[in-house]
Amino acid sequence: MGKHGWSRGGMRTAALAGLTMLLVSSAVHAQGNPVPDSTEDSTFSAYGAPTGLEETPAEQDAFSANRPIAPAPWNRAVSANLSLGSMLINAVFFPVKLAVGIVGAEVGGIAGAANGGDEEAARGVWNVTTDGSYFVTPADLDGRGQFTLGSDAP
Repeated sequence: MGKHGWSRGGMRTAALAGLTMLLVSSAVHAQGNPVPDSTEDSTFSAYGAPTGLEETPAEQDAFSANRPIAPAPWNRAVSANLSLGSMLINAVFFPVKLAVGIVGAEVGGIAGAANGGDEEAARGVWNVTTDGSYFVTPADLDGRGQFTLGSDAP
């Protein structure tokens, strides 16, 4: 160990690491900036190509006279009712859907095996019993969500 706690091997390693970083950084810098900077190209924008004033839709134009009015604020009582309603529905629906899904998975496996390993026969049972929503959300109750009991995919 040297006078200041550095050995010759440690200094050599630090010098090699510094030289490697210098070479790598110069190679990366030589490639150039792959993303254009706003100072390099005046048509570049993070929001896409610029549009004309007549082409901008009223929903995106802050100064348009035809801009739609903001929706009414959400009623907290309605939100609480939807949350409680979905909780009560899920207390009954989820255990039933889970039981149907488990039994359907087993019956689909048996149907596929009984047909000589035919995946289409198994999938016919699985799509009806295991696919779909397992929970009812407040968004499903007021029409914003998409609730499905099963899949009708082949």
